[in-house]
Amino acid sequence: MEIPNLSVSAIRWIAALSVLSVGCAASRALNQPDKKDYDVLRPGTNVDMVRAELGEPLKSGRDRCDLFVFQEGSSGWKYLRAMGYSILDVGTLALSEIVTNPLEASVGGRNVRMRVCYDAEQNVVYSERLDIGQSPQLMTGTYPSHGQTIR
Repeated sequence: MEIPNLSVSAIRWIAALSVLSVGCAASRALNQPDKKDYDVLRPGTNVDMVRAELGEPLKSGRDRCDLFVFQEGSSGWKYLRAMGYSILDVGTLALSEIVTNPLEASVGGRNVRMRVCYDAEQNVVYSERLDIGQSPQLMTGTYPSHGQTIR
């Protein structure tokens, strides 16, 4: 197989472009948020543990409920994906970014909305997932009886 005769200038441009574009998909993979530990939503867990895992609530009201909105996290596979993207980048002079960058952009990134309600001692009573256009889905605990307030 004959190698095409490229000028030094062309080789420099190809090298510069490949160095500048290498790692976009790998960087996206590594910057995915970690998966949240939903075990903190079990009834009896203190509000501080919930906030430490899910972050500060978007809204915290007098009804003893917090509203959280966060990005759904990625599993440990993000490190393997980043390594694979990097190898592809080097092997294809970054041409693989045409496919891998949009592919990685489609992974995760979905917003999760959750309401967590506490008792008077600030321990979880129940939690529910809130999806736009759907009824809340109970995740943990039980709702208070009709007319009963959270004490």
